[in-house]
Amino acid sequence: MYTDLYFGVLIKQLSLSNYLGASPILWDAKNRKIIVTQLSKVKFYIFSVLMFIALVYMGGVIIYIKICYGMSRIGICIAVFYSASFHYCAVAGFLPMPENVASLTNTMLKFGKDFHRQWKLEPIPKNKPTPKRSSASYFEKICDGMCRNGYTTPIWISLHFFISPTTPPYPFALLPPSYLNVFTYFSWGILCTYLIFAISSCMMTIVIIFVTYGFLMHNVLKNELFPQSRNGYTTHDQLRNKGNLFRAYRQFEILHKYANSTFEHVILPGQILVTQGCLSCNYVLLTSWTNLDVSSISILIMWTFLGITMWTVFLLTTSLVSTQGRRMLDSWKFLNWSKAEMKYMKKFKKGCRPLGVRVGGFYCVKQINVLKYLHGIFRGTFRALLALG
Repeated sequence: MYTDLYFGVLIKQLSLSNYLGASPILWDAKNRKIIVTQLSKVKFYIFSVLMFIALVYMGGVIIYIKICYGMSRIGICIAVFYSASFHYCAVAGFLPMPENVASLTNTMLKFGKDFHRQWKLEPIPKNKPTPKRSSASYFEKICDGMCRNGYTTPIWISLHFFISPTTPPYPFALLPPSYLNVFTYFSWGILCTYLIFAISSCMMTIVIIFVTYGFLMHNVLKNELFPQSRNGYTTHDQLRNKGNLFRAYRQFEILHKYANSTFEHVILPGQILVTQGCLSCNYVLLTSWTNLDVSSISILIMWTFLGITMWTVFLLTTSLVSTQGRRMLDSWKFLNWSKAEMKYMKKFKKGCRPLGVRVGGFYCVKQINVLKYLHGIFRGTFRALLALG
């Protein structure tokens, strides 16, 4: 199920991320699994503290500039602050127990490997309908493209400091000109470049784990466990027998619950940060358009667009889990089983809670949440203008 290219991308990503201290998990080549060492945890906790100090510093800079300079120089600071806060959710994804993330990733890799070895047809008979497209090729290209983008985008972002070191929220914007010399210029430049590359690497590690789970969801749940697959099957027909189907579904259900419990603590904070960031950027743009320079306007517009787009994609993707989970249980009534087996299936369904990305027992991501989120952005922007403008 997982190709050599995918494992190559995963190993390189984990190695580089761990080298920068942005991830506590790393690949153990001897045992061929993901582990967490004491040294990797210490490096990651130091990086987490540095990122938290940077967030506190940028928050203080926003307050200082608002009081002393007004809104003319605050645009970039707000965009950078909320962007860093959103990326800090990736850091929070490994907290408080990075061992859980390593265990979850190992479980996903083992589940995919065992499923492929037990049920895949190789070679696929010519008279058997097969999927029209190879999702594995798309999957490995997505992972490779994201990693390449994750390490090329920070390059031009870090260049902003070397080109304009006196732009807020950089410290030279608040210090006297005498503090800007060759030593301090390159020292702060190296620190900013490190933080930008490290937080981008941390985000890419979390994204690859999410994409890996999405690949499992697409291949196992959508393509192979449905009784009437549109694209055909690449597994043995015995998989869709009574005992095998229920066993495979229960295994995937346990894996999904484990993944949900590992990352559920970052869903609501992530939505709050993205929503508040977009609202703040919209408010600053609408109320201080004439006082902002071109760079501030462009960065605020870019962050608003990226924030809304990224979280909309996240909500749409996670809502498919709930949609496919309900369709999966409903589709079993079309199974060509005997009357006794259908009776057993109905009893089994009563013990199955539809899959979904949940936070505790009070929030489940559904397709309606996408419309609610976009509606909240537009309504919140105009309410802020009426209340504060």
